[in-house]
Amino acid sequence: MKKRLLFAFMALCVSVSGFALTEGEFVYTPQGRFKITGANLNANNTFQDMSGWTVVGIDKTLGDKFNIVADGYAPGFNSVVSVDQETIGEGMYFKFEPTSADATYVVSFKMKGAALDNLKTAIPGDGYGEDQAFNIVKVAGNSVGSYSYPTVADEVIVNTAEELTEEWQTFNYAIVGDGTARTWFISFVRMTTTIEIADLQIAPAMQYADLRQRDVMLDKLKAYRDCYNWNDEVWATYDGYPEMIAGLEAIGDESGQAELDEYLAVAQEVLDEFLDANMDDYLPYSETYTATTNGAGTPNVDIKFSKWFAKVQKAYTWADWNCLPSGRGFWEQEQAGGADFGLFCGNC
Repeated sequence: MKKRLLFAFMALCVSVSGFALTEGEFVYTPQGRFKITGANLNANNTFQDMSGWTVVGIDKTLGDKFNIVADGYAPGFNSVVSVDQETIGEGMYFKFEPTSADATYVVSFKMKGAALDNLKTAIPGDGYGEDQAFNIVKVAGNSVGSYSYPTVADEVIVNTAEELTEEWQTFNYAIVGDGTARTWFISFVRMTTTIEIADLQIAPAMQYADLRQRDVMLDKLKAYRDCYNWNDEVWATYDGYPEMIAGLEAIGDESGQAELDEYLAVAQEVLDEFLDANMDDYLPYSETYTATTNGAGTPNVDIKFSKWFAKVQKAYTWADWNCLPSGRGFWEQEQAGGADFGLFCGNC
């Protein structure tokens, strides 16, 4: 019996702790990639009660506006749903004071909703993007140190638009200290009764290289490198190109974002120089077009390849080029059997 109770307790610990931001793990956010360096600072992330939360609205309590759903998310993790959260400007917020103006944190929470529910909703009748003030979820900080809806001076907002589904999703946002003392507010406002939130955590973190940015640049460099059988003379002139690929491939889990940013900037310069010097020699275009202004004949746009790309052999798409899966070739359809076939087809 004791052994069975012990196993049951161990299983419960695993099920509960598995939802936490774990120290040492890497987390991707819209602000980049971060490593969790400490424990969750929100002791009420299981929503056993509404302690730590403050209502947004007039003459309302949290009990008037929200219900706690026991085990709404998972065993041991309650969730919160809105009772009548249809009024603009009403909701709840959690106030968070960083340990220092330079500290960095990851804010994590779970949400689900009906189809087409969004974390960001527009002001009715406004088609110009003036919807920042009416986010369902807003992670914002300001030096004033008080919550004011919709905005206050010196406000920094870190969340982005996301679409909810009927399945639980985890959303991670980063608070990156920039040296300005701020009080942070994680707010849920204008929630419909179909939206449910759970397990809000705040954990100290440190920013590391965003490997998604690395991979995008590597794919681009390799696509241009492999789109033609460049001769040895080209690589002798642009030896920095393969060096950039090797340098980016060396960026790993523990690399810093500043180091990656430097590589990305130099890699883009190397790529631009390479394309400017070489691509026109290998990609034909039928003519150069000149746009006019009011019929006056003033040139202002130089559009290359427009007719050529309309006729390109589209057998396979790879990065910016249409290539064949059997090799690295691209040519005009009418030239496929002509004298120029070999010029535009490498390793076919």
